[in-house]
Order: sequence, then structure tokens, then C-alpha cells
Amino acid sequence: QDKNLEYEPHIVEVKPDLSKEIRRGSIMRPECPADRKFCYVLAGAKLEYLEYDPSRDVYAAWHSGGWGGHVADVLTVVEADPSLDLPIGCGGWSWACIGGHTEGTRMAYHPEWEDFGALCTSDIVKDNGLSYVPVLQTSGRPQTIISDSAISGAQSQTTWPGSLVACDCHFYMVWHGVQKEADWNGGDGTTDIAFARIEPLDGKVLHKKWIVKGTATRERTTKLAILGTAKGCQRFAFGYGELSSFYIYPERYFVAELDGEGNFITDKLDVTAITEWQEDEKWVTLGNGDVAWGTTWKRNDNGNPHHVTMKPDGVTRVRADKKCGCSYHGHNTGYGYTLLKEFHTSPSWGECKDQPGGCQYRDWGSSGFKTNEMFVTSLKASLRLGTPNSNDAKIVARDRHPDCDPQPKPSEMCRPEENECDADPCPGQTCDDPDTKKFG
Repeated sequence: QDKNLEYEPHIVEVKPDLSKEIRRGSIMRPECPADRKFCYVLAGAKLEYLEYDPSRDVYAAWHSGGWGGHVADVLTVVEADPSLDLPIGCGGWSWACIGGHTEGTRMAYHPEWEDFGALCTSDIVKDNGLSYVPVLQTSGRPQTIISDSAISGAQSQTTWPGSLVACDCHFYMVWHGVQKEADWNGGDGTTDIAFARIEPLDGKVLHKKWIVKGTATRERTTKLAILGTAKGCQRFAFGYGELSSFYIYPERYFVAELDGEGNFITDKLDVTAITEWQEDEKWVTLGNGDVAWGTTWKRNDNGNPHHVTMKPDGVTRVRADKKCGCSYHGHNTGYGYTLLKEFHTSPSWGECKDQPGGCQYRDWGSSGFKTNEMFVTSLKASLRLGTPNSNDAKIVARDRHPDCDPQPKPSEMCRPEENECDADPCPGQTCDDPDTKKFG
């Protein structure tokens, strides 16, 4: 029950049909049992991600981090060689992708660049916006701010990454955020959705565009994935949620197709009555080009998804406003989407006098869908996600993005081999040199 307790995280490998465990290994940092540093804890932003690098045969395991009473994140690189016992390798970081209480995390492996890319946000806004950090580089771990904070003291409340996707030699990404402080209006304003193409080496922004903007509502919970099997990064499945000003979770969900510049090539399609997705779920491109994701939800009385802003009849909205003095949890709490305050405080004056006393919580959200129903939604690449528009006709077939050649790779990479070196990457050095052991 104590969320500040430290836990021992493991990587567990199983057979593809889940019939048998193959092996497991602890990824607890040695400083955790010794000094309560770099631990896995349930406090702070709760995250657990695992990605695999087949070129170096390593995992990147990213999880919530604790250091005494402080919370952030820990990213551990683990060697996956079957002859070893999943030892911790070099790369990653023992504490915090960027400064402050970190959250809003996304990670993806780039097969051409042969490294992982990571996105995260922080509650320290002076030096940290939505930031990109490579995982295996050891030369200073460069941080690039993709989206500056427009709000003093509320970066993680107003900005949150949606997806990070490797395609050709670039990463593509979407996120929701606030373009300027006036839009936020002290918490009563709007958020918009942006699209970008970045360099995986250092996060340099090559193209950035706000693609859903200017409405009177908040848009968030945005997702992106490659759609279809054609080359050239010109067709992406895109999704986002739309909500009223005082709600936390989307009331409506939309999908559409985007090209490689973030232009809509179909009109958006409302899928609210069919499916939904949560903030931290990942959209995956399948081998046939379809896009799929899995989530759990309750059913409404009519069998459709029960979105958290609804009552069981699927029509009546949960009342949510600030007239009676009740605030609403968002990213600024540091704990993600967990609670919705359904009722209001009860002052003894005005229209609030008959409301229930105090701010009462209803445990809705990703931790509150107490159901045994797991749903997998797929978007078929053979169909169009909405009606094609004039932008669709402008797409010209290509094998590769014109900016791709040549693509630089990091000059210094962390090597999983402790006592081996190659002659070419290490001219004039021997395997007894500590720098040669550590760097390629």
C-alpha cells in the first residue's frame, strides 16, 4: 500500500505463444538496495516500456524511478545475448531523461540509425520542453527541445507526446500542447495537436506543423503509425481525442490519414461509437500494413465503448465545471490520467449549496476500467480512413524521403561487449584501453 516502496523490476522472456517462460533477469540498479537510488517505484509518473535493438542484441527498459523521496525515471540497457543472464549493459541513464519530475514518455527503436529515441516532459519548464534524447549515445546525452513550453510552471500539464515512429531515416511524431500562453487562459483554454519530422541522431526538427488547432475544445490523446506497406513515408494513420474544457478524457475520438508533411489526405472519421484508445497506449503497424492497438473498456448499456465522461446509458455526460470550486486533475499532478472529480465542493452560497460536500473522486480512467474485456482495434490499410481529399491526389510515389541521404550515425556508441574491440573503430588503441572497452 505504500507507493514509496522500492520494487525489483525484471525482464521476462517467453515463447511467442506465451506457453513457456524462457528466462528472466533483474534489472535493478545496484544503487537501489544500497542507497535507495535509481529504484523502480509506484510513485510519480507510472511508466514501463521495453524495446529491442536487433543490431546490437540489447533491450532498452524504461520505468518509473525513485531516489529517496524524489521521483523521475530510469532507463536501463540490458544485453540480450542468449548465452548471458540478461546483464545490465552500458547506455541509457540511471536517473531522469531530463531535469525535474519527468513524465510523458515515449520510446522507439530506429533500425536504420541503430539506436533508440526517447521523448519526455518535465515540470521544470525553464530549461525543458517536450524533449528528445537518444539512448545509446554516451557523448553528453544530447537533449533537444522539440516544443517549447508556452506556459510557465505547467509544461507537463499542457504538453504530452503521443507517438514516436521510425520511418526511412527519420523519426515522425505527434503531440498535444499549447502554442501560446493566451490559449491556455489559466487552465480554461485549449490545447492543439502538432506533427513533426526529426533527425534521430540529435532530435533536430526538420519539419513541424500544428495540424489540429483553432477550435474551442481541447484535443489530445493523439496517435500516429505507418499505414500500408508502400515506401517513402507518405501515408500515416492518425488519431486524436476531443474533449470539452473541463474534462480530462476525450468525449469523441477521430481517425484520419496524413502524408509525410502532416497534411490531411482524408477527412477525419468519427469512431467514438466504435473504439477508443488511452494516452499511453501504442499504435502498431502490422506486417500487412494495418494499424492496430489493444485496450480495455467497459460497455455502455448499448454495448458501445463507455468513455469516461459518460454515464452508463452512453448519452448522459458527467457534469464537469468549475462553478462550485472543484479543480480537475490533469498532467500537472505528475500522476497521469487516473482520477476524475465527478462532483463539486459545496459552499453555503449560490447555486452550489445543494451539491454534495467536498470534491468526491470516481476512479475512472486507465486504472478504473475494471473489466475482463480486452478489445483489439485494427485500421485496414486496404480501406481509407475517411474520404480522400485534394491533398491525397498530390502524393507521388517514392522509395525514400529526399532528405535521407546521407544519414549520419553517432560517432560514439556504447558497446555491449566489455572486453572486445574492433580494429577499425579503434585505430591506434588496444583492448586494454578503458576508453576502447567502452566506446566504439
